[in-house]
Amino acid sequence: MSTIVADASILIHLSRIGRFHLLKDVYNQITITSSVFMEVLERGWGLAGSLETERAMREGWIKVLDVKILPADNCNKISPRILLP
Repeated sequence: MSTIVADASILIHLSRIGRFHLLKDVYNQITITSSVFMEVLERGWGLAGSLETERAMREGWIKVLDVKILPADNCNKISPRILLP
């Protein structure tokens, strides 16, 4: 089993078809970003995926990761530039 980073669409759509449990069955840990948290739980409260995501967070198999967006000039410090021929 592994950890994945999920976006809002998979949480919402698996919930809509009654298969949210597949995330836990296949992956032991799911990480979502704070923006996914806001989309599914804050703005989408009461809609598909919100209750299931909240329950999964309480159970500890979905965790929220705060992501920092770096300015473009820092990108080369993280990853070397790929030069194309």
